[in-house]
Amino acid sequence: MVLACIQSTTNFIPEEKWGSFKEFHEAELFHGHGIFDGIDEPVRHGIIEGMLRQVVRLKIPCIYSAVRKSVFENGVLGSANPVDVAFRMCVLGIQRYLVSHTKDETALVIFDDTKDTELKTQLQKSLREFRPQFRPPYWKGPHRLFNIHDGMYFGSSMDSIGIQMADLCNYFILRKLKGETGAFYNILADHIICAKIEPEWSQYRHMFAEDAKNGNEKRVREIRSDDASSDKDSAQPNQGQTGRREDSQSKKA
Repeated sequence: MVLACIQSTTNFIPEEKWGSFKEFHEAELFHGHGIFDGIDEPVRHGIIEGMLRQVVRLKIPCIYSAVRKSVFENGVLGSANPVDVAFRMCVLGIQRYLVSHTKDETALVIFDDTKDTELKTQLQKSLREFRPQFRPPYWKGPHRLFNIHDGMYFGSSMDSIGIQMADLCNYFILRKLKGETGAFYNILADHIICAKIEPEWSQYRHMFAEDAKNGNEKRVREIRSDDASSDKDSAQPNQGQTGRREDSQSKKA
């Protein structure tokens, strides 16, 4: 299991460092920095591979959206938050996946906690735009996030293996988007989904980044709605029916 893979890291960390180990950071584990300094690369990469293969074994989808930060600089989009834009597309991608693959399944949105209160407020506002609180007489919507249950929650990655695993997957997706290749991305490739929800994807295509440069488009699957109305219809079963501050900012769920 994933927990066993994470616990196995302590077998290779010197005992004198155990007290300072709170959580693993994917970049430190990959490059051998921080608490993983001095641990041989084959050992570190073996731990990473073991955790990623649990994602594959459990058939967990890695849904992501990534935006080009350069588009937001020195232009009319300068006041927009790239993280919020990526979040909006990503959460719509999660909704589309739920409708397409699990029908009546619901999901909670859990975000890695941050001290940026302005960002937290913006993300919560964005979620409520797509998924307003259910109040009479509007029990049935229309809501674009009909399968998203409850509100938005923030959790500490130190207390959540799930958040740490999401960070790990996100790290290798981002490396791929930056043009870097490696076996770790390939482990996840068949489970990676680039959210491309219409009409936003076509309207703002220049803002988003995707891995479609290597003639390997089938490895990065897409979820795409036919049009805006189909999103509304599929989101209402009672009425007819996943960085960093680098070149691109990505979000995974």
